[in-house]
Amino acid sequence: MANLLALNITTPALLEEYVCEGTVNGVAQDFYPYCEFPYVNKGWGDDGEVGFEDVVMGDCTLKFGEAYASGYTMKRIIYGSINICTVLTTVRFLMIFQEKRKVSNAKKKTVNEQLCLLNLTICCAHLLICADMDSFSFFPYFLTSMLQGYCGAGMISLAIMLVSSWVTIVDGGKSKKTPPWVSKLALGSMVTAFTCEIILAALEIFVNTDSIGSFDGNMNAVKGFAFAIVLGIWAAVCIRYYLKISAQLKSGASSSGSKMIRKYCIVLLFCESLAMAYKVLFSILRIGKQVHTPPPCGAGFVDIISVMFLVIQISCLVAQNPSRVKKATNPTTMKSSTASVAPES
Repeated sequence: MANLLALNITTPALLEEYVCEGTVNGVAQDFYPYCEFPYVNKGWGDDGEVGFEDVVMGDCTLKFGEAYASGYTMKRIIYGSINICTVLTTVRFLMIFQEKRKVSNAKKKTVNEQLCLLNLTICCAHLLICADMDSFSFFPYFLTSMLQGYCGAGMISLAIMLVSSWVTIVDGGKSKKTPPWVSKLALGSMVTAFTCEIILAALEIFVNTDSIGSFDGNMNAVKGFAFAIVLGIWAAVCIRYYLKISAQLKSGASSSGSKMIRKYCIVLLFCESLAMAYKVLFSILRIGKQVHTPPPCGAGFVDIISVMFLVIQISCLVAQNPSRVKKATNPTTMKSSTASVAPES
C-alpha cells in the first residue's frame, strides 16, 4: 500500500489531486493504492456531503460503489437493460432458425444457429458483468476479468464465424463447403483468442501484482498484442473478400446477397479497426507497469469495454436478422455442415 505521508498527502484536497489528477502538488505521480480494493476513504464523492471536503483521512471503510451509489446503480441499470433486450432478441432469432431447420428436416445446427448461440452466451456473460460492472460493490475482481475475457474472445469468434461463412458463400462452390484453409485458420484463431483472453487474463492478475484490483502491464501487453494480431489476420481476410466481391459486382457475376455481404465487410472492418487500435494503444501504455484501479472521481456513465461489447452484440443481431437472411438451411448446406447467412438485398 502507498504511504500517503511519504507522498506528503495530508489533506482531502491533496488526496483528491493524487487520485483524480494523477499529481501531488502539481508533480505527476502514478497512482498506487493506499486502501485495499475496492475501498476508499469515508466521505469520498457523494458519501456524506457531495465532494471531497468531508473525506476522512485514514478511514478506508467506504466501497467504491457506495461513493457514487445512485450514479453507479443507474449505470448498471442502463447497460443491463440493453443487455436484456439483446438476450431476448437473440433467443427469438434462435427459435426462428431452429424452426426453419426443423421444416427442412435437417438435424445439424446451421451457422445461423451457432452464431446466435454464441452471441447468447456473450450477452448473458455481459449481463452478469452489468450486475457490478467494475467490481466496485460485490463481484470479485477476478470474476469480472474472466467474464470480460470470455466476452472478448467470444466476440472475435463471432467475427471469425461471420467471415468464414462469407468466404464459404463466395468460394464454396455449389456444395457450399468451407475451404480447408479457412476452417484451420478459424480454429487456430479461436483457440488463440480464448487462451489470451481467459488464461493470460488470469495470469496477469496474479503474476507480479501485490494488491487486489491490479494487473501486470507486461502480461496484459502480450495478451493485447496477440489479440490484435488475430484481429489483423481476419481483417486482411475480410479486405480480400471485400475486394473479390467488389470485382464480381463490377463484372455482373455476383449474386444480390453479395452486395449486403460487402456492406457487412465494411462494418466489420470498422469494428475490427477500433478493437485493434484499442488493444495496441493500451498495450503500449501498460508495458513495464503494474496497473491499479483508482477510486472513481465521478459517476461516469460511459464504459468503453461495455460499449464495444454492445456494438458487437447488436451488430451480430443485425447480421442475423431472420427477415434479412436467405433460407438458413437446405439439404445441400447441411451435408457440408455450412448454412447460408447471405442476406437478401
